[in-house]
Amino acid sequence: MPPTTSLHVLLAEDNHVNQVVALRTLEKLGHSVVVANNGLEALSLLDEQAFDLVLMDIQMPEMDGLTATNTIREGERQGGRRIPIIAMTAHAMKGDRERCLEGGMDGYVSKPISGKALEEAIAGTVQGGTAIGTRSGNPSPGKMGSWDAGQVLAKLGGNEKLFHELLEIFREESPKNLDKLRQAISQGDSETVANIAHSLKGELGYFGISGVCECARELEEMGRRQDLEGASGVSSAMENEILAVLDAMENVNSTGKQSGAEAEAVQ
Repeated sequence: MPPTTSLHVLLAEDNHVNQVVALRTLEKLGHSVVVANNGLEALSLLDEQAFDLVLMDIQMPEMDGLTATNTIREGERQGGRRIPIIAMTAHAMKGDRERCLEGGMDGYVSKPISGKALEEAIAGTVQGGTAIGTRSGNPSPGKMGSWDAGQVLAKLGGNEKLFHELLEIFREESPKNLDKLRQAISQGDSETVANIAHSLKGELGYFGISGVCECARELEEMGRRQDLEGASGVSSAMENEILAVLDAMENVNSTGKQSGAEAEAVQ
């Protein structure tokens, strides 16, 4: 596929890991990127400068992606050009693509995002057609806690800098999210449980930890149903597996840093 023209892209995404992956992927494709952390920030940035494309997460704090898209489309009806909007979602459930397109979006990619899927969605949207909703390749089913660093690196196109950047972010933020999840479950806060589980699900997808992703998905669905019976058990199992993966990541990161130090010493 021939590369699309370099675009000025607004990336609306609140999750740090997803931000970094999308940002680096877009930059690798030759696009310039400005990041918004929620729908309100996206609307503000659209008022301040011109963009060629919006990459819009569906679920964000302050204002979600569908609400932000509806606001953008309402403004365009008053005059002005129609900006292409591609939805990003970790839901990956039946009907999501149709819901996004009916909500005024022009394309759809599911998380974890792959460079190929994003490139195809952008090409289809920018060329004037509606991009076919493309699902990133999901990791092969495996045992909970199994983690293949080489597989993750391959999914990131062999970009070791991005790989270690994501490890650092996940190692720093996942314990905080797990603490918030435990607290939300103990307080019976279904909405917060659903939101945290959704965020974790998106991050875990990049690391190919399919079993733990299913735990996060189950917790998200419990939260959406406002039925947290059994949530503590699911959360505890997920937390144990994440902690085991964090230990594995620590070893990989240490090895990587040692290799870098050795390389500098040789030079």
